[in-house]
Amino acid sequence: MKVVAAGLGVVVMTVVMAGMNLIVDPWYFKMSIVAVKAIMVTAIIPFNLLRGLINAVASVGTMLALQRTTIFRGRR
Repeated sequence: MKVVAAGLGVVVMTVVMAGMNLIVDPWYFKMSIVAVKAIMVTAIIPFNLLRGLINAVASVGTMLALQRTTIFRGRR
């Protein structure tokens, strides 16, 4: 269940961040929207998927490690 939730989080984060790049990049980097759309599939989406995967693995790994401690086992 934790892995499914982390996977869903990665997908939602990637979609939201792709949309935010369409708003922020033209303003901050002075890029045209056409240029941002051109790098969307080759750079922005893969970067966000990789970043989300790294965060998900770290989060799930930390959660599983903490659940083995006596503090978390006593609360179930």
